[in-house]
Amino acid sequence: MMPFQAMRLRSAGVLPTQTLLSSTNKSSDIILSNGDRQAESNSTSGGGIVLSLSGKTSGKFYIETVVTQIYTTNNSMGVGLHRGTSGLSTFLGGDANGWGIWDHGADAGSETYTNNVQSNFNSAGDFSVTVIERVAVNLDLGHFYAGVSSRSSGAWIGGGDPAAGTSPTYTFTPGGDTFYIALCPRRGDTSNASNRNRLQLVLPTSWNFSAPAGFGVWT
Repeated sequence: MMPFQAMRLRSAGVLPTQTLLSSTNKSSDIILSNGDRQAESNSTSGGGIVLSLSGKTSGKFYIETVVTQIYTTNNSMGVGLHRGTSGLSTFLGGDANGWGIWDHGADAGSETYTNNVQSNFNSAGDFSVTVIERVAVNLDLGHFYAGVSSRSSGAWIGGGDPAAGTSPTYTFTPGGDTFYIALCPRRGDTSNASNRNRLQLVLPTSWNFSAPAGFGVWT
């Protein structure tokens, strides 16, 4: 459940303004739109990452993204967390600075990645238009939680409870580093904008799930 104050703010439609995506901290293949809330890739060979405009060093935050378009040739997409602003040309989780929930179309299922290692594979959780990816991060404890609406009804992968601080999908050492929301639409048609993977940050007033207690908007 959301904290009482957050519930009041949400019902009033006045949650704090969520960060946008960065027009500078991104791979060259990524194109932003919809007021810098939506990202797509025009790379057929495999694109990189776009970070949030705002970075954080501490706190507890919750985000949701939604799939708004799918590249028919390869529709894998990732959402999660990235440490620092370098290494954005690889896929999310392709090195030790990224943690992501990855879903794939064509009955290929879902999984998580960090340090170029796949974990938590499940045959459910395919990406399709309107699928919701959800991420909760506790930067003070170094906890990363991930879920997707098409897998176990959006339950946290690993069975954890962010509010209680138990069983995160991944753990990491904060160490005073700056962390960012990370989206990785991965691939798309070079010349046809209607045939690209697209991911969009969901506005807090339109979240499909309740944020864990104590977790706020990434402003």
